[in-house]
Amino acid sequence: MSKVFAAFGDKHRQRILLFFEPDERLNVDQIAKVSTLAGATVFHYLKTLRHANALLSRKVVAAPVFYACLKDESESAGLV
Repeated sequence: MSKVFAAFGDKHRQRILLFFEPDERLNVDQIAKVSTLAGATVFHYLKTLRHANALLSRKVVAAPVFYACLKDESESAGLV
């Protein structure tokens, strides 16, 4: 639970989560283009959010990694 509070404790990570529409998948470059953050910083923030189970990541062969918001913790546990 402390990972969640730590992940949501930063205004930039909160803003990143707001970029996602329901069922939308975004990659680092797409988020960096609409934010004031560098790609490496966005990657680091996405990693933190993923470790807090706020995001799901998926790498497609020969394509960038795409991230999507999880609706709730039951989805991250594979219960949905």
